[in-house]
Amino acid sequence: MNLTAQRLRALRKREGLSQTEVARILGITRTAYNKYESGASAPSRKLRELAQLYHVSTDYILGEEDALAEKLREADARTPRCPLQLSYAVLTNRVFC
Repeated sequence: MNLTAQRLRALRKREGLSQTEVARILGITRTAYNKYESGASAPSRKLRELAQLYHVSTDYILGEEDALAEKLREADARTPRCPLQLSYAVLTNRVFC
């Protein structure tokens, strides 16, 4: 099971919804939604609706948010503390102090 599928299952359970309920909200069949959670199909057309339903970003569902957060943490650990330029330095891996 891929990360997107794992996240969709965890988010649905967190909200206390069944696959049938989510499918009904999205206007698709339960079988179609089950394919999202099993990783057999990507929720590309319903991604925005899923993010709104679960109150998360599309990047979180796709696993991109964690990758960015990890990159920022790694860069932050290597960056000296310069108050005004820290964020820019973290994002660009440049140090201005």
